[in-house]
Amino acid sequence: MLLVNRQNGKETELLGWPILSPNKKRFVVTASSVGGECNPAYAVAVFSLTNDLPQLEWQSGLTADVADYDYDGWDGDNRVLLTETLLDGKDRSAELTLNAQGWQLTERRTN
Repeated sequence: MLLVNRQNGKETELLGWPILSPNKKRFVVTASSVGGECNPAYAVAVFSLTNDLPQLEWQSGLTADVADYDYDGWDGDNRVLLTETLLDGKDRSAELTLNAQGWQLTERRTN
């Protein structure tokens, strides 16, 4: 996918659809390895929209037990809900949270 700045024509190539945060200052992209690239440059990435071109803030590849990530939703401006599809075909919930140390990807706790 190609993201083009309509004011200056600058381009950014993305590996999936950008999904804006509620405050529209960032977007998240999940790159599927299923039916897409065999080894995408990232599985999940967060970009900032503070400049003319989106700036990569954080990215993660696939881990040894995860086959894919799917976007579930933004929960505020600093938390992204995800689903991890494991290599055995099972799904588990995960979240990407911005804190003082930066973006952290963790398994989501369920109550």
